[in-house]
Amino acid sequence: MDCESYHLGGKAGDCATIAPLGSWRGHFTRAQRTRVREALGLGRHAVLVTSALESLKDEDDPSRLADLERLGLISSLCFVLHGSAWALRSAAFARFAQRYGNRVIYAGSSRKLYEDIRLVAAADLILPDASAVAGRGTDARHLREMALGGAFDADMRRLLLDCADMLGGVQAGAMQVIRGELDRCAEGYLNGAYAAQHGQET
Repeated sequence: MDCESYHLGGKAGDCATIAPLGSWRGHFTRAQRTRVREALGLGRHAVLVTSALESLKDEDDPSRLADLERLGLISSLCFVLHGSAWALRSAAFARFAQRYGNRVIYAGSSRKLYEDIRLVAAADLILPDASAVAGRGTDARHLREMALGGAFDADMRRLLLDCADMLGGVQAGAMQVIRGELDRCAEGYLNGAYAAQHGQET
């Protein structure tokens, strides 16, 4: 699947590329992240979580799949899965896609995802995976850590998992509040990381 057909439901998104280093911070603003979600055909208040396809297999670490299923309780949450296209033929993926339907997006290989600055910036949570642990993450992942700080994804993971039960059945109005809170958190981390870097430079 190429980068012009992200959404398994059939709605195409823009092919995103890595931005010049001089403008990388702009990808993490609220307006730009919203535009990327809209380009993917997601709902206005969608929550975007990325995960490696290998997480659907629970042989080595059952907690990874358990976390995905718990996050799936959040009705507005969409999964961006990445990894080998061969994994799309697995029984584990078939079960996951059947359960969550159009809430599942395939973004291509892990390398492609981590080179996609706009998609990486738009994600509310990037779950850890083997490629990142092994140091194979590329520029977009590094820029996300620079922009939001190294603790951002761990904190968002705890927040979403802790609130999953409560968020499962909320109405659109409440999801608007939650979407706003996630964006507010991201802006806070972005400004904090920028201030820390600026302070070090001066």
